[in-house]
Amino acid sequence: MIKISAQEFQKNFSLYQDQAIAHPVTITKHGRPRLVMMSVEEYKMLTQGRPKRIVKRVSEMTDEDLAAIEAAQVPADYAYLDKELEDE
Repeated sequence: MIKISAQEFQKNFSLYQDQAIAHPVTITKHGRPRLVMMSVEEYKMLTQGRPKRIVKRVSEMTDEDLAAIEAAQVPADYAYLDKELEDE
């Protein structure tokens, strides 16, 4: 994900608009992330069509629930988000 200042974003809006189609662009203010620009397709994937969330206390989880959590994998399309977990 690209990180740019709000000032840089304003100067080159068209450039970052085009880049946001391929991957999200983080816009910072005073060095801190403030906004993210992304494609409509990515936004829709994040907000629509996802299964209803079920909230449970750990004490309420069955062995099947825990096994499903252990077996869960992040789709390869989202590998670029691993960089967000790295310390800056």
